[in-house]
Amino acid sequence: MSESLNKKFEDYYQGGRTEMLKFIPQKTKMVLEIGCGEGNFGALLKRVLGAEVWGIEYEPTQANVAAKQLDKIFCGDVMSLIDQLPDDYFDAIICNDVLEHLIDPYTVLEKAKRKLTGQGVVISSLPNIRYF
Repeated sequence: MSESLNKKFEDYYQGGRTEMLKFIPQKTKMVLEIGCGEGNFGALLKRVLGAEVWGIEYEPTQANVAAKQLDKIFCGDVMSLIDQLPDDYFDAIICNDVLEHLIDPYTVLEKAKRKLTGQGVVISSLPNIRYF
């Protein structure tokens, strides 16, 4: 494996995803990040927007790190955890490079809609295989 590819995997959970910040509405105050990794993007949202940020992370090691940065963390499979979240609560649900890892992303997104406020949005990024 090339050195640059190894570095990509080493940094996978630490990514700040600053390029995604421009897609978050400025009035966003309640955020759910699905696949939050170590919580760096959520921490950025807390600093820039003053938002309350909750995260769902599958990997326990990364969830423990995220718990030190975010307001609330759930560790485990999003499909089993999303029903535990309050309805009509989040201004934004963020899915940065996570939907492609889910067994049934359509059901997760359908359930996520109930968690959004009336003006809430889902913001997602998906990797481009040509970039890899």
